[in-house]
Amino acid sequence: MVELVSAGAKIDLYLRGLKGLSILDAVEIGNFANCINQIFVDREINTSRDYSEDIFAAAEKLNIKVSWWKKHSQTYAPYSLAAGWQFLIKAENLFVIHDSLLPRYRGFNPLVSMLLNEEPRIGATLIFASAEVDKGPIVKAIATNIEYPIKLESALVKICEIYRELALFLFSKLSVKEKIDTFEQIETDASYSLWRDDLDYRINWKMSSKKIQNFINSVGMPYSGASSILNGKEVRIFDCEIVKDCKIENRSEGKIFSLIEGMPVVVCGQGLVKITSIFDASTKASILPMKTLKGRFSC
Repeated sequence: MVELVSAGAKIDLYLRGLKGLSILDAVEIGNFANCINQIFVDREINTSRDYSEDIFAAAEKLNIKVSWWKKHSQTYAPYSLAAGWQFLIKAENLFVIHDSLLPRYRGFNPLVSMLLNEEPRIGATLIFASAEVDKGPIVKAIATNIEYPIKLESALVKICEIYRELALFLFSKLSVKEKIDTFEQIETDASYSLWRDDLDYRINWKMSSKKIQNFINSVGMPYSGASSILNGKEVRIFDCEIVKDCKIENRSEGKIFSLIEGMPVVVCGQGLVKITSIFDASTKASILPMKTLKGRFSC
């Protein structure tokens, strides 16, 4: 159980990306601006949009002190909250929101890993940080059911809604000096999600059409998208449709089977997919419509 020091205890916020911005939605919705001491912001890279300027604008609208995060920044408020954050914070009373239902999916990119595993529920957990990453006692967890197919962008919107709910819960506790109950994570239930690099975005065409569609959906916007090599050049694929399979005597995964209005139908380990959104990785230009069948996608 966390003991709060005083009524109206102040908190510092460490915010990054859309998840960080959702915390300021909670501040505005709950009228909790007086609870916030200051905000530290960092850019989110390797995404289609960096929300740092949006965080600055929202903080200034709420009349909250805001600045760029610098390494080894000092925390001046009794408490801190990190959302969408990826750096070590030196603070005694630090709350963290992690976008999985802990203790499962500790670590990196938990939402992507949950979607790739087709988990029926996704969610986020508010924890009181400990020395070991993602192992701190749980304050509150919120889950939501999802149905597949679902795109990463849509799942992220649901996660941000949960971030807002968890932030509202925490700020309401802080504002009235209410004790915060916590409970320890069950270590035997723990699992981990590894960091991802560009190789982890490559499509394995030996998978079924359903698995390939889910893979493309799970690593798409706001990230760089699923990748493949087409005739020696890297491409990024953001959308596809499953089409009716047929008997192919010399099945060869990754080969273009046909073109439908310039969109390639590709042979999978099981089934066929029609690529409806594909871009040259270097120029960022769409390569649709395609005009030739003589093409092969590979890892």
